[in-house]
Amino acid sequence: MKDDVNDPGLLASKGEAADREAGKVDESPVLIQAEDSESGVTAEYEHLDSRFGPGDSGWSFVRQRLFILPDGRKEDAVTIRLADGSVREIRFDITAFFGK
Repeated sequence: MKDDVNDPGLLASKGEAADREAGKVDESPVLIQAEDSESGVTAEYEHLDSRFGPGDSGWSFVRQRLFILPDGRKEDAVTIRLADGSVREIRFDITAFFGK
């Protein structure tokens, strides 16, 4: 089995394309401009809270994956379950703070 981090081909998988068409994956990543990982991760969770409601009642964490794209950008894919039971994947461009 290939590691998500090292397999940019996973980004264009048929399953992901179907999820995008079904509205389960946002079309473009949310750009996070932060100076370090701590403030970057905080900004990701603040975005989720502002968009879907507080994490304790509006959504719950399912999983998180890191993608390193062929052009060197880094994306964090966060999968959440909303209060209504639906599942969404939100992508964040974390290039600015990745590894800092």
